[in-house]
Amino acid sequence: MEREKLVQVLLATYNGERFLLEQLDSLSRQTYGRWRLLVSDDGSSDGTLSVLEAYVSREGRARIVDGGASHGGACANFLSLLSYADAPYVAFCDQDDVWLPHKLGTLVDAMGQLERRYPEGKPLAVFTDLAVVDDSLATISPSHMAHVGVDPRRCSLANLLVENKAPGCSMLVNRALYQEALRLPEGGEGVIMHDWWLMLTAAALGAIGYVDRPTALYRQTGGNAVGARANGARASLGRMARGISGVVPGRDQVSFLESTTAQARAFAAAYGRGLSERQRALCEGYGSLLSMAPAGRVAFCARNDVLNSARSKRLAMARSMLLYEWGKRRLS
Repeated sequence: MEREKLVQVLLATYNGERFLLEQLDSLSRQTYGRWRLLVSDDGSSDGTLSVLEAYVSREGRARIVDGGASHGGACANFLSLLSYADAPYVAFCDQDDVWLPHKLGTLVDAMGQLERRYPEGKPLAVFTDLAVVDDSLATISPSHMAHVGVDPRRCSLANLLVENKAPGCSMLVNRALYQEALRLPEGGEGVIMHDWWLMLTAAALGAIGYVDRPTALYRQTGGNAVGARANGARASLGRMARGISGVVPGRDQVSFLESTTAQARAFAAAYGRGLSERQRALCEGYGSLLSMAPAGRVAFCARNDVLNSARSKRLAMARSMLLYEWGKRRLS
């Protein structure tokens, strides 16, 4: 039974002393007890390692595999941790969240349901909603998906090229997926975040499941590597109304197009013939988007469903593609 399978929880830390103990304690309170914690610290200069060492001394299911090394960011740190994984399932843990007691059990049950639908060895991922909270755990939004304006059920490869639906802390992946996802470009070049790369891999080579239920308090501290920026229609329209910065693409919009197209190129190169002809053409086409004429960019994305979930975000992306060169010049 899936409930007997071990989950390795991967925790990447960096100067997380302030909230880390709350997260660790919430892990110990999980109703699903078949887990082991692997921790890698990215050269913290605060008391993070002391908190970790104290926790490991009293929690026999935890160990530090890489303490104090410098990885250069959360993505590289998590990818490094993946190389230590050997369990049937892997979950990802952020240092400043709080997991609800049913989190691992919910994810394991969802993975079991997905596994029964697909042959053994299929790369699979499941993810859940999250409750967005502030520093003191006061609710900002009961639903991360609603807060950021995404449809978690739209998880095609085309859609995921421009929009990651699953923060790492909401995910569980099976061994077939995380081993496949380690087929990385040299130095992880082009990979935006580990969770996004895993979702792309699952969409291309396997399957993805979603549980419409929050399983963790997703804390927004201002220091998150990737946060839950409000992106509903009202928030998007508000940004559009703020002068010329809402018309000509700014740094964030330019960077988004450059980084997502670079990731598409990296993905196509990493998986090559493992992709179908259609998938390879899709990734290579989006990867070369910025070499197309502006109108051609919009046409390519519309034709291939390379679109964001929310209408307001689709309009903003179309504007960025049409005016990319203007935005680039403005930043130079």
